[in-house]
Amino acid sequence: MCMAMRFNRQIIHKPTYSPIPNSPITKSPIPKSPIMTDKHSHWIELTQAPKQGVTVVQTLSGCESLPSKSSNSSKSSKSSNDAVGQSSLNAVYGQFNLGLHVGDDSMQVHQNRAHLLQSLQHYHPALNSIHWLNQIHGNDIYQVTDKIGAAAISADAHITRLPNVALAIMTADCVPVMIATEAADDNKLIAAIHAGWQGLSKNIIAKTVQKMVHQFDFAAGDNAPAEMQKVTRGWHAWIGASIAQSSYEVDSRVKDAVLSVLNVSEAVATQLFQPNADKVGHYFADLPAIAELQLKACGIHQVYKSGLDSHGDARFYSYRRQTQHQLPATGRMATLIFMD
Repeated sequence: MCMAMRFNRQIIHKPTYSPIPNSPITKSPIPKSPIMTDKHSHWIELTQAPKQGVTVVQTLSGCESLPSKSSNSSKSSKSSNDAVGQSSLNAVYGQFNLGLHVGDDSMQVHQNRAHLLQSLQHYHPALNSIHWLNQIHGNDIYQVTDKIGAAAISADAHITRLPNVALAIMTADCVPVMIATEAADDNKLIAAIHAGWQGLSKNIIAKTVQKMVHQFDFAAGDNAPAEMQKVTRGWHAWIGASIAQSSYEVDSRVKDAVLSVLNVSEAVATQLFQPNADKVGHYFADLPAIAELQLKACGIHQVYKSGLDSHGDARFYSYRRQTQHQLPATGRMATLIFMD
């Protein structure tokens, strides 16, 4: 059990969500109970389309309460860590950090990854491996084949035809997007995408879908987007735990970068980036809604949104929560997809 710690949550002026009539954006529904929960192994299943022959899993931090705000005195890094204490650092990383790049003990992280695979194998005995990426907030896509090397590939999306290989995306507020082609496809494909604001502004979702489509003998004609949507119309997508709009404040630089790749009206743009009434030039960004719009622009309309908020729910890691409460670090959770 992660050490329970109390703190006074910082109050932020939050916008009211006002759906626009006939808008392509839909408010995330209250999440239904997952099909399967393994509390001991710190994961829940998000899959809502079992006929697709895929499983989507969201890992948890192992914490049940939010960590306390550290002292903001002008101590050195060492003395600050001493003040926080090892037990508090353990609370910061939770019991199930899966990120090797956040300062946690690497042996513990490898043990967590091994435990995740073993616990999934309890329900899916044929699952034989998990593929991890070195995520760099770009738009490179890697295709996983049967020649999986030991070194992590630097990319922010991966796809595969291989059964029984899970594709993992690590997040701590960014949007994890999982995609599966039609169940009837002879050469079924799955994808896992790391879609933070940088990836969304670099069209990583569209690039991944295009890479998948071109593996189905797709020949683009004069109207490539329409032709591509004929291929993707039966595909499914899942959006895992990510930061809610009410907690994700950004500046105009982020807003302009993301809107530059979206073909939306001014009204929809305002809904995606609701102005902060208390801070001129700052906005509350709806990353899951932006990801959903980009999926639908690619012809994927069967999008299952978990509605899970990484910032407000102690079961998940949140980089924004870490910085707001001046914590020394935070862990990373993972969203995974694999073919049964």
